[in-house]
Amino acid sequence: MKKKLVLPDYKNCIANLPNSILKKFNAEPRGDTLPLLDPYLKKDYKNIVVILLDGMGKLILERHLTEDGPFRSHLAGIYTSTFLSTTVAATTSMMSGLQPCEHSWLGWDCYYPQVDKNVTVFLNVEQGT
Repeated sequence: MKKKLVLPDYKNCIANLPNSILKKFNAEPRGDTLPLLDPYLKKDYKNIVVILLDGMGKLILERHLTEDGPFRSHLAGIYTSTFLSTTVAATTSMMSGLQPCEHSWLGWDCYYPQVDKNVTVFLNVEQGT
């Protein structure tokens, strides 16, 4: 089986999703919105619930779930993760609407030259403490 190269799509990725929600509620988006989601948000919703499933990609769905199950039978389309597609980068993009190159949370531990320390960013502690 030939592997397909998947390149970053900054106009159709997880970082665009929160920007669609911000726009829906008349808040200023921090970047591009997600074209796949925008038509759904034209309805008059009071609340929007987002469930973020780490590692739940198209190939995982196809390989492990039946076509008539709820995830696959209601699949409206595909968008990509962030680049880098680490848990920390993608989750932070989902929460902020920024691309990883904008928020700089690229991995669980990041080096900050201003303080010459590695910081476990999700816990906001110095690495190893």
